[in-house]
Amino acid sequence: MINIQSPIVSREQFAEISGIPLSGVDRLINKGHIPVVRYTERKSFVNVALLTTQCLAEAQKQENLHNAMQQHKRGNKR
Repeated sequence: MINIQSPIVSREQFAEISGIPLSGVDRLINKGHIPVVRYTERKSFVNVALLTTQCLAEAQKQENLHNAMQQHKRGNKR
């Protein structure tokens, strides 16, 4: 498990932590897949706190969908 002490990190730090090349991080930021806090037009930081919240919400959504499908399957077997 990775323990990040700050709610935001530089793009370079995020690349190192995640194992994604910096160019890949920049592409994901430009596509809106990684939330950032922009300080200037050229300087931005990855919003790790928001990204974590988004990932946890997506995981919960996937778990709920899986559970609903399992319940539906059990209901059709009767």
